Amino acid sequence: MKHLIHILKYAKKYKKWLLYGTLFVLFEIVMDLFLPIITANIINVGILNNNTYYIILNIILMIFLSLIGILGGVLSTYYTSKATGYMVSDIRKELFKKINQLSILQIDKLKINHVITLISNDIPLIGSIVVLIIRILIKIPIILFGSILMTFFISFKLAIILLLFLPIMILIIYILMKKAFPYFEYTEQAIDDVNGIVREDINCIKVIKTFCNEKKEINRFDLHNKNSKKLNIEAIKILSLVMPIMMFIINLIIVLILWFGHFEIKNSNIEVGDIVAFIQYLNNILSSLMAGSAILIMASRSDVSAKRVNNILNMPINEIKCGNLKNEIKGNIKFCNVDFEYEKGSGDYVLKNLNFEINAKEKVAITGPTGAGKSTLISLLLRFYEVNNGQVLVDNQDIKNYDLKILRQQISVCLQKNYLFKGTINDNLKLDSISNKELINACEICNIYDFIQDKKNQFDYEISQKGINLSGGQKQRLSLARTIIKKSNIYIFDEVMSSIDLKNEKEIMNKILSQYQNKTIIFASSRINLFKNFDKIILLNNGIIEAIGTHEQLLNNKLYKTLYETQVNDNE
Repeated sequence: MKHLIHILKYAKKYKKWLLYGTLFVLFEIVMDLFLPIITANIINVGILNNNTYYIILNIILMIFLSLIGILGGVLSTYYTSKATGYMVSDIRKELFKKINQLSILQIDKLKINHVITLISNDIPLIGSIVVLIIRILIKIPIILFGSILMTFFISFKLAIILLLFLPIMILIIYILMKKAFPYFEYTEQAIDDVNGIVREDINCIKVIKTFCNEKKEINRFDLHNKNSKKLNIEAIKILSLVMPIMMFIINLIIVLILWFGHFEIKNSNIEVGDIVAFIQYLNNILSSLMAGSAILIMASRSDVSAKRVNNILNMPINEIKCGNLKNEIKGNIKFCNVDFEYEKGSGDYVLKNLNFEINAKEKVAITGPTGAGKSTLISLLLRFYEVNNGQVLVDNQDIKNYDLKILRQQISVCLQKNYLFKGTINDNLKLDSISNKELINACEICNIYDFIQDKKNQFDYEISQKGINLSGGQKQRLSLARTIIKKSNIYIFDEVMSSIDLKNEKEIMNKILSQYQNKTIIFASSRINLFKNFDKIILLNNGIIEAIGTHEQLLNNKLYKTLYETQVNDNE
């Protein structure tokens, strides 16, 4: 249970509420331990002696103790639930914060469905065990040993019978729990797989429907769902044996108690009410053992969950080390003998021996066939990944020397995928502090301002999740506007106009080049016809620089000329 114990450090902050919850549990314990004795007195003194006054007095006492027990239960639940609610919220926040602090390389290795299961399933399970620990685990030993002690107080001989069977009951519970525990870890992995398929199918639902592939996906989901069900059933089948076996043993003990109790009553060593109280204590013992086994089940599952959460929380933040340099970036970029592979040591280089320089305020295009390494090159400049060999310099300083946050703050990038957040257009565009005039200007540059003005709420127009109420071109233009709103000396655009028509594409490109003449601009795209007026074009092919030059110069290159002529013919 070391993983669970480790993560329960988040409960320390709320130890005051947990202490209150523990104290109020004691009220319930008092009720459970003393009610059987009062019952015995009612039978032995009140009923057998026909003493109505005594019966009524003890019934009032029972009601009073019951009310105290109920009040204690309510207050205990309130304080423990309040503490665990805050604790679960803190763990979720810490986990989400940690994921945001991890490097892209680390995040690539995380399974999204695994993270979703952690947040939606594992963390609440950890919170549940804290409630059970306070509400039940503290109560169990006191009730268990208190009830055993009370049975000795009632009859030493009858209590010996109980003690003979108690180790057998504990051993049976232990063996069954041990057999069931391994299934819990398998079950968590199975839930990950089910969540992964659901997430994948929702994201790819248009593809599935286009190919009429619904039946195949349903069958795929059903296969993993059945596996999850099978693992749960296997665990339940084992655990389902606990209650019948325990009930059999308890009933056997009750039979023996009644049999030997009959002789004890004859010998005047015990009274009828004491037998009734003894059986009630037996039920307390059974309830404690069953509750204890339930706690063990929950604790083992929670320990698996805690292990999964701890694995992420204990990840070292930022595998990529950074320096302390906080200089203002002017815009000069240089790649020196750069090699890169996603899986270090695999030998499968995505970029090989890159050597080029981009001067400050230059307008540079990076082009080449699909899969040439354009996006990867940009990722290296932003230090999403670390180069395997060589250096990337910005203003003649190795980017490793820069403070990573400062480096990224001074480079404005529009990525290939158009990520828009659920919220208003304002929410999506004002990620940087700007004036309304600058906001409008950016939207006009990207030919999206008229679209916004046509909407009833204009900049307060609500964008749906994943931007489903916008066209591909509108999403790209909003992403472009968001990029140029950010004030920096380097602007990078990675395949950002694939969904924009040729007319708008050309207009937007001309506006960006004319209004940002004093900035370094890098365009990564396969659309060569955009780059005729650029200062420099870098042609990539299979991760290698094929050629560098202007549009006119590169027309002498066979690959470049083929790509260009193909696009010209396609446009015609």
